[in-house]
Amino acid sequence: MFLLSNIYFLGTIIIFLSLLACLILTAVRKSAASKIIIKLEVTTLLAILFCSSFYLVKNHTVAYIFWCIYLILLDIDSFYILQYVMIMTDSVNKKNSAKILQIIYSVFVFFDAVMIVTSLDTGIAFSIVPVTIDDTFTTWIVSFNAMFYVHLLFCYLISLATCVIIVRKIIQGAKTERPNYIKLFIIFFIILLTNGIFIIISDQIIYDFSSIIYGFLLIYVYNFTFYSIPNYLQKNLILINSENLTDAIICFDEKGKFVYANKIARSFFSNTNHEQKWAEKFLNGENDYFWRTEKVELNGELRSFKVEFRRLRDSKNRISGSYIKLNDCTNEIVSMEKEAYRASHDELTGLFNRDFFFREMTRILKNEPDVPRYLVCTDIKDFKLVNELFGSDFGDRLLVRQAEMLKLANYPGVIWGRIFGDRYAMLIKKSDFNPELAVKNTDKITEMEKEINFKLTVYIGIYEITDPTENVHTMYDKANLAIKNIQPGLNQKLFFYDTNLMNSLLMEKTIVNEFDDALSLKQFEMYLQPQIEVKTGLCAGAEALVRWNHPEKGCVPPFQFIKALEKSDQIYKLDFYVWNLAAQKLAEWKKAGIDKYISVNISVKDFYYGNLFEHFKQLVEKYDISPEKLNLEITESVVIDDNSIHKNTLKQLQEYGFKIEMDDFGSGYSSLSVLKNIEIDVLKIDMGFLDVSKDENRENQIIASVVKMAKALKMKIISEGVETSAQAEILEKMGVDIFQGYLYSKPIPVQDFEKKYLGGE
Repeated sequence: MFLLSNIYFLGTIIIFLSLLACLILTAVRKSAASKIIIKLEVTTLLAILFCSSFYLVKNHTVAYIFWCIYLILLDIDSFYILQYVMIMTDSVNKKNSAKILQIIYSVFVFFDAVMIVTSLDTGIAFSIVPVTIDDTFTTWIVSFNAMFYVHLLFCYLISLATCVIIVRKIIQGAKTERPNYIKLFIIFFIILLTNGIFIIISDQIIYDFSSIIYGFLLIYVYNFTFYSIPNYLQKNLILINSENLTDAIICFDEKGKFVYANKIARSFFSNTNHEQKWAEKFLNGENDYFWRTEKVELNGELRSFKVEFRRLRDSKNRISGSYIKLNDCTNEIVSMEKEAYRASHDELTGLFNRDFFFREMTRILKNEPDVPRYLVCTDIKDFKLVNELFGSDFGDRLLVRQAEMLKLANYPGVIWGRIFGDRYAMLIKKSDFNPELAVKNTDKITEMEKEINFKLTVYIGIYEITDPTENVHTMYDKANLAIKNIQPGLNQKLFFYDTNLMNSLLMEKTIVNEFDDALSLKQFEMYLQPQIEVKTGLCAGAEALVRWNHPEKGCVPPFQFIKALEKSDQIYKLDFYVWNLAAQKLAEWKKAGIDKYISVNISVKDFYYGNLFEHFKQLVEKYDISPEKLNLEITESVVIDDNSIHKNTLKQLQEYGFKIEMDDFGSGYSSLSVLKNIEIDVLKIDMGFLDVSKDENRENQIIASVVKMAKALKMKIISEGVETSAQAEILEKMGVDIFQGYLYSKPIPVQDFEKKYLGGE
C-alpha cells in the first residue's frame, strides 16, 4: 500500500505541474478553442487537487466535502470535454443550440450535485471510511452506493456522446485527420476504462488513478489542439492524398510559381496559365492567410467558390510555398440566394412579405421624407368565404391574380407587399396614383367570376402619408381602416382615410368583442313592427327586428351594431338567434289561437353558414308552426349575382310553404333583373320612391307602375317607411296591400306589440 501511495502522489504532482504549465501557455494564445481548453485545464487541476487532498485530510467532514467537489468537477469536466470535441469537429454551429445544451446540462449537474452533497447524512450515493494501520490513520476508502450509479450513468452518457462525435469525425473526416482523432479517442477511452476499473475494485486499490490519466488527457488535448492540428494543416493537408480530396488544391513554390494541382483543380481550369493568372491576385498580397467567397467564370459559366489561401513559412519565417484551396459552393450560394428571396418575398405571389415590405417602406420614407406618397391597401371582399366555398386552389389563383393587378402600377419607386391573407399594400408616389385607374385594374379580377358564379369585389383603402416618421404599421392600420368604412351597398370600392374613422373602428371592435357574451346572456331582444292591412286597417303581422339591451349603455339601436357584425362575419349568429325567437313566438300565438305572421330578415352571408332550408324546416318542425306564418325577407344582394345556390335554396323554401319577401325593392341598381331571376311572394317597396323632389308626379307614376307590375306577377305589395297620412293615401290609391311605418308604430317590444295589436284576439 505504501508503494501504491507513493506512485499515486508522485504521478499526481507530475501531472499537476505539467497541466499547470499547459494552462499558462494556453492563456497567452488567442484561438477559438483556447477558452474551452482553459476551462478544461482549470476544472481538471481543481479535480486533481481535491482528489489528492481527499486522501490526505484526516477530518471526516472535510474529506467528504473534498470528494463531493471532486465528483461535481468531474460532471463539469465531462461537459467541457463534450463542448471541446464539438468545437474541434464542427459538430455545432449555432449559438442557440449550444446554449440550450448548456442549460439542460446545468439542470442535470444541479440535481446530481444535490444528490452527492446529501450523501453526508443519507449515504445515498457514497460513504467514506478511514483506512488505519496500527490504529494510525492512513487514508480514506470510498464505498459507492445505489444512487452513485445514477451519477455515474449521467457521466457515462455524456462521455458516450463525446465518443460518438469523435468516431463520426474519424469515419467522415479526411484520411489524414484520422490518426490524431484516433489517438484522442484512445486516450479518452483509457480514462473511461480506468475510471470503471476504479469503481469496480475501489476497495482494493483505494487510490483513484483516473484523475491522473484525466490530467494526461488534457496535456494531450493541449498538444493536439495547438501542435498536431496546425502541423497537419500546414504540412500534410496539401500533399498527402490530395488527389482524393473533394476540394481543389493548387500549390505554388516560394517564388509563387505553379507547381501542383490535384484532380479537382485540374477539372476546373483548362491549363496552368489560367491557374497562374487567376492566383496572382492572392500570391501578391501581404496576408499569409485569408478566406473569402469569390465568383469565378469557368468555361463560360459563373460559379461560386469558397477560396482559402495560405502562405507557408519555415522555422526561420522564410516563405517555403503557398497553396489555394477551392470549394465549389455554387449550389450552396444559389440556395442561400433562394433562401434570402424566400425571407423577403411571399412565396405564392412574389410580392414582398409583410416584414420586408414594412422595412423597405421605412427605408424609403427615411431616405426621401419630402416626397408625397400614398399607402394603398386592398382587400378582396368575403375572401375567406370564397376560399371555404371554392377551395384553396381557386383562392390561391385569386390571390396571384390580385398581385398581378397591383403590379400594373409599375412606377419608379413603387413597392408592393402581401401583408397577410388577401390583404395587400402598395407604397406609391402621390403624383403617380390614379384612383380611377386603380379601381379599373383591380376590377379585372372579376374575370374569374365565371368560374364560380360568385361576385368578386376588391376594396381599396388609401392613407396619405403626411408624417414620414410615423410608425409604418400604424399607417397600414389607417389605410386598412379606410377599407372598413366602405359601404358595399353604395357600389363604392375606394375610400380615403380620415381621422373620424378611428373612433368608429374602436366602437366596432368593442361591439364584436362583447357580442358572443351578450348573445349567450340573451341581451338581444326581438322587437316587432306591425304591418297593417290597407283594406281592413287591422294588423296582419309584423316584421321582426332586434335591439340590444346593454346592461350599461341601455337600448342600443341596430345601426350601431349591425354593420360591425356584418363586417366581422358574426351577423349570421344574430340572425339565427332572432329566427328562433320568432318561431317560439309563433308557437305561442298558435296555442293562443292568434293567426298572425312574423317576417324575419335573411342576409347574404346566412346562405354560407349552414343549410338554410334544413334550418328553417327544423324550426317549423321543432315548434310545430306553419311555414306560411314565418315569412323570409331577402334583399336584392342575395340574388343579384344570379347565384344558383341562392336561387335553389329559395325555391326549396317556397315549395315547402315559406313566403319570400323582397325587402327594400328599388334601392338597388338592378331591381327588375331580380324579379326576372326569382319568384317573389311579397314585394316591399322602398319609400325612397316618394322622397320629395322637383317632379313628384313622375315619382308617383313610377311607383304606380311598379305596383301594377307586381300585381300582374301575383305579388302582395308592402310599403315600408310610411310616415304621413298623405303617403298612405297615395299608396292606397295605387293598390298597395300593406302599410308599415312610423305612421302606425315604430318597432316595439313583443309584450307591447301583443298588448296593442293582439289584446282583442
